[in-house]
Formats: sequence, C-alpha cells, structure tokens
Amino acid sequence: MAGFFADAIGVMLGLMHTVQAAAQGAEFYLAPLYPDNQTDHNLGYFVLKVTPGQRGKVGVQVQNTSKTDTRKIRLTPTSATTNDAGQINYTPSTKKADATLQHPLNQLFSKPVTITVDPEQSKVVTFEYIVPTTGFKGQILGSIYALDVTEDKAASGQFALRNQFAMALGVILSQDPAQTLTPDLKLRQVRPGLSNKQPAILARLQNQAPQLFRGMAINARVTKRGEKGTMYSAKLTGGSMAPNSNFDLPISAAKKGISAGQYTLHMTVQAVDKTWQFTRNFTVSEQEANKFAKRQTGTQSPWQKWLWWIVLALAVLIIGYGLYLLGVRRGHQNESTDKHDS
Repeated sequence: MAGFFADAIGVMLGLMHTVQAAAQGAEFYLAPLYPDNQTDHNLGYFVLKVTPGQRGKVGVQVQNTSKTDTRKIRLTPTSATTNDAGQINYTPSTKKADATLQHPLNQLFSKPVTITVDPEQSKVVTFEYIVPTTGFKGQILGSIYALDVTEDKAASGQFALRNQFAMALGVILSQDPAQTLTPDLKLRQVRPGLSNKQPAILARLQNQAPQLFRGMAINARVTKRGEKGTMYSAKLTGGSMAPNSNFDLPISAAKKGISAGQYTLHMTVQAVDKTWQFTRNFTVSEQEANKFAKRQTGTQSPWQKWLWWIVLALAVLIIGYGLYLLGVRRGHQNESTDKHDS
C-alpha cells in the first residue's frame, strides 16, 4: 500500500486528563475497565495495587464514535519515559531505557493488539500482566497507548493514513500505592550537541528513584571555566519525570554558537520541597565546535545566499514592470479623456 501520510496527530494522556471523552476530531475514545485491585475508581486511569508474582488483567473499552466509518485501532502497552522538554511521556519512544529501569511496563504486559470496530460500536481489549516474583520498590509507570491506524481509500485507489489520532490511558503498578519515595536526581553527562537543529549544551538529568514526580524547576547556566560571566542559560518550570528515567536539558547556544574551550555548568533543581545543586566541568573540542557551528541561526550556504538575491531581484523586476504597466494604462486613459473633452 502506497501513499501513506498523516494530516494531524492528537494525543490525550491519562494521568493528566481522563480519556473517556474523545480528543477533538478523533473518532474513537478509551475508557478503563477497572479490576478489583484498582485503588480509586474516579481517576480515569489505572493505579493498581499488586503483589510479587501476581498475574492480573486490565480491560480497555474502545468506542468508535463515527456513524459511517469502521476504525482500526492498535493498542500497545508502553513504558513511560521523560522527554527532552522535561515532561513525562506516555507515548512510545525510541530513546534507550534508563540503566536504572529494571522492570519496563511493556515487558510485564501481553503483546500489542489491533482491533477493528464497526461504526457506533465498541470492543473490549484485555491485557494480562505478570508482576516480578522478586517484587519491586516504588512505581512501575506507563500506559495503554491507542493509535488510530485506519486506512482511508483515496480517489486514486491508493490508501492513505488520514487524521491520525492517539490516546493513552495511564498505568501505575505499585505494591504500596500510599508510599511516596523521594526522587534521586543525578547529573549524568554534559556535552555539546543539537536541540531543534540548533547548537546547545545538553545536560543529562537522571531520576534514579522508582517514583514519578511533578513541579520540577531548573535553573542552569554555563560559564567559561574559572569565570563568573554567563555564556548560556536555560530555565524550566512545571517539569516532571518518570520513575527511573533521564532527559537532556537543552541550554541553547544558537545566538553565540559554541566555541572550543573549557566550561562549567551550574545547575539548580527544585522539586518536592528539595533542592539539588550540580556543578560540572566539561570541554568542547575544536572538532565539536566546528561541527555544531554549522547549525547556527542565520548560517547559510553560498547557493542559499545567491538564491535569496535572485528571488529579491525577480521581485523588484516584477514590481517595476507592474508599475510600468500601471503608468502606461493611466497614460492611455488621460489621452482618451483629452480627446473626449476636445
């Protein structure tokens, strides 16, 4: 099948919003079917009290709200991560799992399922899970991620994936849901790199604790080593992190670029009434500086500059020619008026 594309993507996340109402434009929605070990039936997502070696099930009701179209929905158990915006991510991620994550949720659950739901009908999908026999501390966090993979037949006879929407029902497994562990934050790495195709200093922050947390605030700045003046800086408010996860905080260097040399990162992180102070020296080599300087804002290749001048010259010619035609037309109108008056 050819011609695959996506016009729009909509995502609703459990743990932030109940997903018993469809995202705007979506033609399906999810509703949790709570098992007996659900701790609270008013949450809109799963919080399950489990025991070592326990075998359990969770059910998800998938409702097709379209009156005319059959929908194909793929549901995937997904382990939570932290994205580089400093927010918990409940959608599938290509990033490597953190080294401290012992039990990714997707490895405890049964395999993904794809279902077909008729117009204005619903289906129930059940996933099985097995808790590690040795048990675990804190939380195992993730979601049941649902993606609309319906293929719409285009006028050409080919198939195209249109109006692709996704939703996620949050899942928390815990042996003691009332227990809250303190985040254990570490600064793992500082290096030059790219953020949104622009040069940046990337500071990798890791939460080693099996506990999610919210309300994170970060203040980071980079100085030349041994100096006090700030070269680059970044702030983050309202951040959150998944259990046993990490992310790269980008400290933009798009305006100044990154020069070779020795630097120091100064970072303050505040969350759950606790403060972490990190200081880390790092070095940018000549090779790294040259590599990332090519991505600076405003940097253009010679052919791009020539193309810009050609477009500008054509625009001037078109405007000039338009003014010339307008003048000629007015001249003819004046001549016609003079002949008529005489």
